[in-house]
Amino acid sequence: MSLYPWHQAAFDQISGADFQSLLLVAPPGQGVAGFARALTARVMCAQGTACGTCQSCQWLAQDAHPDVHSMIPEGKAHAHKIEAVRRIIELSGTTTHQGGRRVIQIFEAERMNIAGANGLLKVLEEPPAGTHFILSSTLPGRLPPTILSRCRLYRLPSAPQDMSWLDALCAPSAQRDQAIQLTQAPDELLELLATPELLQARFAWRQALLSSLQGQTVLQSLVDAAAPLPVMVWLDDWYRLCVEQGKAAIDDAERLSRLAKFQARLQKERQPVLEQVTLNPTLMLRALGSLWLRVAA
Repeated sequence: MSLYPWHQAAFDQISGADFQSLLLVAPPGQGVAGFARALTARVMCAQGTACGTCQSCQWLAQDAHPDVHSMIPEGKAHAHKIEAVRRIIELSGTTTHQGGRRVIQIFEAERMNIAGANGLLKVLEEPPAGTHFILSSTLPGRLPPTILSRCRLYRLPSAPQDMSWLDALCAPSAQRDQAIQLTQAPDELLELLATPELLQARFAWRQALLSSLQGQTVLQSLVDAAAPLPVMVWLDDWYRLCVEQGKAAIDDAERLSRLAKFQARLQKERQPVLEQVTLNPTLMLRALGSLWLRVAA
C-alpha cells in the first residue's frame, strides 16, 4: 500500500517498533487512514515487508483478511455503535485464523461514545498476545483522556506547502490548477484528479460563488451550480471559500463580520446533514444563497 512521501520516515519508525495499542493522528485529508492500512499490511505480512505476494497480503488486497478487523462509523449519527465495540472485544479474545498476529483497526476513533470508549479500556491496556490495535483520528481532542493514556500516540506530518510532491503523480494542467484551488488536502486532491466530473462540478460551484460576490450571479444560478453535488460537499466548499474570503477581508471589519456570521450559519446547517436528518436541500440552498448575496452587497 502506498504512502505519501512525507510519511515514510514516520512509517519506518513506527513499523520498526513493538506496539500493541497505537493512535495515529493527522489533520483531515492528510492520509491518516491510508497510513493505518499500510501499517496493518506491514504488521500482517508473512515477510514483515508488505510484500504483496504472500497469502496475508493477498487477503488484505481483497479486503478479506480473517485476522484483520475494522471499525468504521455507522448510521445517521456517523458513530461507532456499542454493539460494534463489543464484537471487537469478543474477537480480540478468540484464536486467530493463522495462529499468528491480529490487527484491529478503529477508524475515526473520535466517533466512539463514552460507553464504547470505556468498553475498550481494558483490552487497549492489555491486548491479548499477538493482537495490535491501530486507532486513527483527525480530531483527537474529542477522545476521552482514558483512551489517550492507553495508546502510543503518533502525530503524522502534513503535506509540504509547496505542492512539489504532486509533480511525481500528476503533470501540471488546467485541471490540476482547478483542483488545487478547491483543496490542498492530499486525499481530497487526488480524489478530484481521479474523478474529472466531480472536479468540474465543484469548480463550477466555486466560480458561481465567486461571481455572486461580484454581483454577477443571481440566486437561481447558485441553485443550479450546486445541484449536481451532494449537500455536504457544497456546504464544505462554501465554508472553505468563506474562510478564504475572510483572510482577504482582514482589514474590512464590516465585511469580515458578515462573513463570520455566514460561516456560523453554515456550521449550524451542517449538523442535521451529518446526522442524516430528512431535509429539503433546495430550500436550504435558497435560504443560504439569499444570505450569501447579502454578504456580497
